[in-house]
Amino acid sequence: MRRIAAASVLAVIAAGTVLISTSASATTVGDLYLTPAKGNDNSVITVVTSGPCPKDDKNVKNILVIIYGRGFPQGQNVVGNSPLAIYPRTATGGYRIPLQYTLADTAKLAKGISALSGTYRLEAVCRGPIRPVDAGRFVGTFTVANKVTSAGLRTYTAPTAPSSVSVTPTTSPGSLAGSNPGGTVNAPTQSVPTPQGLTPTPIAGSAASGADTTAASSASIRWAVVVLFLIVAFAIWRWRVTRRQPK
Repeated sequence: MRRIAAASVLAVIAAGTVLISTSASATTVGDLYLTPAKGNDNSVITVVTSGPCPKDDKNVKNILVIIYGRGFPQGQNVVGNSPLAIYPRTATGGYRIPLQYTLADTAKLAKGISALSGTYRLEAVCRGPIRPVDAGRFVGTFTVANKVTSAGLRTYTAPTAPSSVSVTPTTSPGSLAGSNPGGTVNAPTQSVPTPQGLTPTPIAGSAASGADTTAASSASIRWAVVVLFLIVAFAIWRWRVTRRQPK
C-alpha cells in the first residue's frame, strides 16, 4: 500500500514537471524594443524586433505579442496572432508591430489592478497561422512608474535599441523575404479582448476580441491533465487489485 501511494505521489510530481517544462521550452531568438522608449500610459506604442523570425520552418508566417507581469501572471495577448506580411520591416529585418491599445487601456485587461506599475515583459512569438508552432521569441521589458504625474498619467521607460539594431521602417509590409512572400495574408487569429468600456479600434494585424492565452499553452495544460488522470487511475486500480489478493 505504501509503495503504491509513493508511486502515485511521484507520478503527480512527474506530470507537473511535464507541464512546467512544456510552458518554459520557448527559445529566445532576439530582443524586443519599444518605440518610443519613454512615454506615458496614453502613448501609442510600437514594438520592434531586433531581427526576422527564423526561416527554418516554412510554417512560421505569423507573430503575436504577449505581456507578462503584475496583473498578467499567465500572460495576456496585446497583439493577436497576425501574418508577418502585414508589418513594415527595418533595415535589420525586424518587424514594427503596433500594440492594440495604450498601456492605460491594456490595464483594464489585467486581474486585480486598475493601473500598470512595475516592470513588465513583452514577448513577440514567431509561430504558424494555425498550428501553434513556437519557433522563437523576441523578448523585451519596460517599467511603469508607481507615481502619477500632475496630468494624471504614469510614465514608462524601456531600454533603447543599440546602434546595431534599426527600429526605423525602411520597407512597406511584406516587402522583405521571410514575411510570407507569395502567400495569402490571412485574418488575425487568437486576438486581443476589448478592455471593458472601450469600443474596438483595431490596428492592422490586431483584432479586438478573443483568447488571452496561446493555443500552445492550452493544449499543454489539457495533455498534462489527461496524463495525470490516467496515472492516478492506474495507481488506484493497482491498489484495489493488491487489496483483493489473499495474504
